[in-house]
Amino acid sequence: MRILIILNILFAALFVSPFIGRPKVIHIEERFSIKNMPTSTILAELNIVPTIVKDRDMLEVNTVNHQSKSITIRGVVFDLDAIHYMLYQLPDLEDRIDEWLALERSGEEVLAMSRFKSYLVDNSLQYKARFYRFNQETHFVKIVEDFLYDLFLLGEKSVNLDFITNQEVRPYEVRFYEDFDEEKMVAGAYGLYHVYNRNTYYLESDLCTDFNLYSKISEEEKQAMIDGLDEVDYVEEDGCYTYVFEQLDYDLSFELLEEKLYQHNTIFVFDYQSHSTKPYARFRVAFDHFYEEKLLISSETSNFKISKEASDYRNQYNVELVESYGETRAVPVDIIYPHRNLVEDKELWFYTKSNYFHQMLEGNQYNVKYRKDMIYYDEYDRENMFGGLELIYDSVGYVVYDPLTIFTFNYGISDLNHYLKDVYPFLLWGTSVENRESYRMVERFIWDKDRFTIFKYGHVLEKEALRQYYDTRLKNVIIGSEVPIDILDDIDDYYEKTR
Repeated sequence: MRILIILNILFAALFVSPFIGRPKVIHIEERFSIKNMPTSTILAELNIVPTIVKDRDMLEVNTVNHQSKSITIRGVVFDLDAIHYMLYQLPDLEDRIDEWLALERSGEEVLAMSRFKSYLVDNSLQYKARFYRFNQETHFVKIVEDFLYDLFLLGEKSVNLDFITNQEVRPYEVRFYEDFDEEKMVAGAYGLYHVYNRNTYYLESDLCTDFNLYSKISEEEKQAMIDGLDEVDYVEEDGCYTYVFEQLDYDLSFELLEEKLYQHNTIFVFDYQSHSTKPYARFRVAFDHFYEEKLLISSETSNFKISKEASDYRNQYNVELVESYGETRAVPVDIIYPHRNLVEDKELWFYTKSNYFHQMLEGNQYNVKYRKDMIYYDEYDRENMFGGLELIYDSVGYVVYDPLTIFTFNYGISDLNHYLKDVYPFLLWGTSVENRESYRMVERFIWDKDRFTIFKYGHVLEKEALRQYYDTRLKNVIIGSEVPIDILDDIDDYYEKTR
């Protein structure tokens, strides 16, 4: 009997006591605000998409106003969100379509626009995800790109002409702008323009002999000048006149669609803590005006905002800067290190045992994780932040691309920031759209609880088997806080209803 009692005490000490203790009540102050669209300013450092930040030699990241999908039309890169928003806010959209179709169009263009008009009969453009699915199935945006380009009136922007220098602007990118707080979002669109000095030269020849005040050059001098121009500059000619446009070292932005405020459609709020050693946080999951998910998450000391888009496409930032042919390019790390042997001895990359979420379910138990800490520029908060590159390799040594266990860029590396910016968003949305829709939120939260147990029985379970495991074995062992099953199921149901 004494032996049995001793064994019970040991069991309680080893397997139960480390997890007992409900999270204490913590005061959380949510402080979120909305910033205005960055327009009519010099934008020498504004690059929302992952690119090299001037004079910083680091990547720029934006978890609030993230751009993941784009198309190039007539040399201008359009954020697809900007195209969607332009179509959504036009009060006379159908009239403009009819006017466009009244002119001579190709059969493909007529068919694409007819399909779009039929789509509008049964669908509201307020449902952004549905419009993107329609576009993916029909290639609507690509086919009617001329119609869409003209809607933005990009050529109507100008700058004041200097007494000495004639300056012109040319558009090179159109971006959607959004920001959000606990109750609402702001939406708008703006264009980025290169600024050029225009220098005029008069060609001296037998044909060009008129009196003028411009610099005179011969045919040979003109050709030598053109050959010596930088790639960013360009030339236009008009009879005897040659115009050389020299790009300046700053850009301008102009508002294309003014900012408007829209209330969120639905908001779900709950508190959660993975484990008593991890951050206690308040989750505010908002479905914005366009039924896109946003997360506003707060701990006792921090507040953080991230869109589902920025979480799904975070691997846009999982890159290293590589010198190639005199230029610095951002190259995905899985392209640089496709096999484990290539990364093992690389400076600053290191193996880590914290690997539960990359070893879930059968066949993934031998996956291994490598990380590299780095500094990036947070464009939204305008400060340098610590983040981390990541790679997952299978038992043979090749990069893992399974949406459930794939590598993901980390927006934070300290315990607090990593949980608020990476772990907790993962529990909500997974690693991607595919992961979000293949497994329900509840499953990821139960896996989160299981990883703090000793034997991790839930590691190979999913669906109903995983839920039964939680109800029968995990639920009564308090680890941080319980899984808010009802709220998570409500979020999943609402998500499915709005796709």
